[in-house]
Amino acid sequence: VGDLQKPIFCLALQALRLVWGQQPQLVREGGSYGGVTTFLEDILAAPAVHLPLGQASDNAHLPNERIRVHNLVQGQQVIERLLGLLGDPASEEAAPCHAPRA
Repeated sequence: VGDLQKPIFCLALQALRLVWGQQPQLVREGGSYGGVTTFLEDILAAPAVHLPLGQASDNAHLPNERIRVHNLVQGQQVIERLLGLLGDPASEEAAPCHAPRA
């Protein structure tokens, strides 16, 4: 679990709010992310952020896996917004850092 007070997480939450128009719920869900995340953070000496694009009902890694086009487009916009915020020095101070855990 990442430190939600680090700037990258604050900016990711802000990007999610801006694109989806609502407060994101932080849910610990996913298969092998824990080990991959730790590996990346250790090797790169930087925090790793996972931004899910799909829904729990998408049958990830199962037969009939899917993703809604709407989720894919919104996910692309979240990443674009996050990269824009990362490039804006003023956004780091303005990013509110609180989101409810589900």
